[in-house]
Amino acid sequence: MQANKQSNYFLNGLFVLLVSTVALIYYYQSTQNVSSLADKVVKGDSSRKTKLNEISVEGVPLPPSSGSVWPVDLERKNAINSFPKTIDVTFPSGEIVSVTYRLRDKDYLPVIRSLDIGIYIDQYIKLAEQEKNGAAAYEVFRALANCYEAPRSSEEYYSRAKELLETGKYRFRKAEKSVWLVEPDSNEYQNLIYSMQAEFHRCRNVSDQLISERQAWLERAVEFNSLSALISSRFYSERYDSRDEAHFYKNAWNAGYVIIDGKLINDDVSRRASGRASDPIRNYAYSLATKTIIDGYLEKIETPNEPLLRTLGLINYTSYSSRLSPDDLLKAENLAIELIRNNENCCKGPWLWFELGNGPYGQY
Repeated sequence: MQANKQSNYFLNGLFVLLVSTVALIYYYQSTQNVSSLADKVVKGDSSRKTKLNEISVEGVPLPPSSGSVWPVDLERKNAINSFPKTIDVTFPSGEIVSVTYRLRDKDYLPVIRSLDIGIYIDQYIKLAEQEKNGAAAYEVFRALANCYEAPRSSEEYYSRAKELLETGKYRFRKAEKSVWLVEPDSNEYQNLIYSMQAEFHRCRNVSDQLISERQAWLERAVEFNSLSALISSRFYSERYDSRDEAHFYKNAWNAGYVIIDGKLINDDVSRRASGRASDPIRNYAYSLATKTIIDGYLEKIETPNEPLLRTLGLINYTSYSSRLSPDDLLKAENLAIELIRNNENCCKGPWLWFELGNGPYGQY
């Protein structure tokens, strides 16, 4: 059990770190051609020593193009202003249901447009404290969790970069015994060096005291009903158990959230937690409702994420449908239609991400 929890800590730490920097790395690499550290590492000891000599304990350089500030994005503003949207979706039987697509609270938060995250954390804290905004509280937690993994001094940056170049090991502070082993011919050397540089400068104006309070911000975000916080609490909370997950999935749907992160809304975990038998008709109904909502939106827009979304929409859906008779499939479809029509909060989801793609303004 403890080994599984440590594994979850490692994977979630890896996910948080990489998701937070992938937009920055993409932006840097799209604006400037840079040679790969990996290319230099694998050419022999002389190149390795040359690259090691380029990192210094005296300071942390800015990664390429990091001085740029992303402009106010009118495309994102226009996309936000176009919601809520009402679209008719079609079920397998031909039944048509009207679905209202709504954005999540997090989609309305201020977008981080520069490398200094300190001023944005202050904005999020104010929103969380004054308006009990769960999405803002979660962004405080997420920023602080990233800063916890960031080098906190030039000496630490030098030590970690040196170890990475010498051994191919990238260490995670959250799971102290966990390392990411980088293949010798991988361009991840370059990406990880840039990530450490970027995160150092992003977090240099964030105090150690505030970083030490990151868990409290996750708990506050859960208290304020942040969906992202409820998901993350499964990995971060020492007090988490399966009943929390069951409670989360049941209430998330009732709150209008359409979850497409690979664990589609169903009551399977709820039944397992309570010792009851699984209900394949009900499970399929939730999965069918989710898939139909996703497909209905994709029919109306063009998005570079469509292949991924089509795949996510099939998770659980195919598994549940294969176990049902034609009569049971019809019963499940009628239940799926009822679930959507009777949910006055439906349907909140990452629709902004659908429309804007995977760039810095449309992150899931």
